[in-house]
Amino acid sequence: MDIATEGDVSWKTCVVVDEEDNVLRIGGLAECHTIPMTLHRAFSVFIFDKAGKLLLQQRAKTKYTFPLSWTNSICSHPRNLDKTLEEWVDIRLQDEFAGWKLDNVAGRLKAVGKLIYEARSDNRYGEKEIDTLYFMEVTDEEKENIKLNPEEIEAVQWVSDDELRQLFENERMLITPWFRAIYYNMCPLYKNMKEFPVSAPNKDLPVFNVGDVSYATANVELDHLLQLPFSYLCSNPGKAIRTMLCHAYAEIDKTMKIEDTETVATLVEKIHAASLLHDDIEDKSSSRRGAPCAHLIYGIARTINTGAFNYLDAALSLDKTMAHFDESKRYKMITSTLSMLCTLHRAQGADITWAEGGYCPSKSDYLDMISGKTCALFRHCATLSGICGDEATAIKYGPKFEEFGTFFQIRDDFANVCDPVYWKSKGFYEDGDEGKYSYPVILFMESEQVTSERKNWLKQRLAKPEGMSVPEKLQAYEEFYNAGVLQETRDLCIEMQKSLTTSLCSVSPTIERIMAKLSVANVLSLEEVKAIVL
Repeated sequence: MDIATEGDVSWKTCVVVDEEDNVLRIGGLAECHTIPMTLHRAFSVFIFDKAGKLLLQQRAKTKYTFPLSWTNSICSHPRNLDKTLEEWVDIRLQDEFAGWKLDNVAGRLKAVGKLIYEARSDNRYGEKEIDTLYFMEVTDEEKENIKLNPEEIEAVQWVSDDELRQLFENERMLITPWFRAIYYNMCPLYKNMKEFPVSAPNKDLPVFNVGDVSYATANVELDHLLQLPFSYLCSNPGKAIRTMLCHAYAEIDKTMKIEDTETVATLVEKIHAASLLHDDIEDKSSSRRGAPCAHLIYGIARTINTGAFNYLDAALSLDKTMAHFDESKRYKMITSTLSMLCTLHRAQGADITWAEGGYCPSKSDYLDMISGKTCALFRHCATLSGICGDEATAIKYGPKFEEFGTFFQIRDDFANVCDPVYWKSKGFYEDGDEGKYSYPVILFMESEQVTSERKNWLKQRLAKPEGMSVPEKLQAYEEFYNAGVLQETRDLCIEMQKSLTTSLCSVSPTIERIMAKLSVANVLSLEEVKAIVL
């Protein structure tokens, strides 16, 4: 995407100013936001409810700067001088909050200060602003009628002072640098907001010139620079299936303590997130959960480094988080985690080799790879929990957790080709772009009903560096459909799902909730697929 040409061009201008906030000219949006950026006028609004809770927004995943970061209620800029700054606040409020009707916004805004800062979002775009800060209060009725524009805002939350403090103390929370600078420089203003006049001349406002607050130079002690790709990924969470599995195990093993279950779940999710950072690079993916992949925003080298750090940090953290166990148990936890990581990478190596070499594995080899890759973390939920609790329970149910991992991966392979819900976040048959030999593909290649000519056609398409075109994907779908491999894969998923439900749901209610998240779609006709995809 190009900031100068994408989206609503009517917003492609800014008011360029000097450091005294004197207007110089009207500038282009691309000029003002492309590094090294041009100083321009902006505003940040803090909306409070009657209880003093602050409205926070999570910026949409499609934002050019700081996507999926949490920030104050409204952050934007005037596009020209035709209206007052307060009037532009009202206009932008209507845009970001989809017509959320608040009366007399301009008259209710309380100007409380100015922030002069610059911050780089990535290697291309950033912000460089004189930011006028406003406080505003809404009624309970107005609060209930809030609406969101999904193109601008991913989510919102109302937070108390204590909740806001905890948010800033959370190292994994992705927060815009201007919001962080405002919080640390102007925190006393929150408690005294009612004492400010309804309006104040600009010359009377306190001005905070904080300079460059890019993540690269701010809060180094919290490792924000290192953790940006990781925090970005975690800010757009998935289904948390592995966390749910840890809680399911605790329902089976009554000796597990809740704090140990939470520690195991946190470790497993951390390793999973780190593996996704690397997977997306290795698979040449462009999106994850409907948002651009981390390496496309923060770069490949930086993202690889972050993933590797979190692998090691997760394993070593056990010595501290499990300090209440004796040294021999902690050693076992750490070494089993490192062993699991080696198994995971060994299996991932096989998957990469098959895709890059255009080699189709046998069904048996593919299931072995799944056992080492996808199943590794599912199995580790039971392994670590067993060390904390009853190891006999882990020995008994560990194989079931591995079976769950096999079901999870084969279902994912099937959904990639057949599930319209899955396509909304990943796109139609994304595995085709990555050259993957997934379970339906392997069945197709092993089928005696499929001619060598058709198998070679598919191999050639999977080997394309640029990925498969939509017409080629639709043709591949037709080939799979006619060969019966989609229905065969679905039948296996249903069979495995029933087996797991029978053996685990009786001992863990959480398993039933997990299965509800992992429904298996029907096999659609080619015409039905075309109606959705085209």
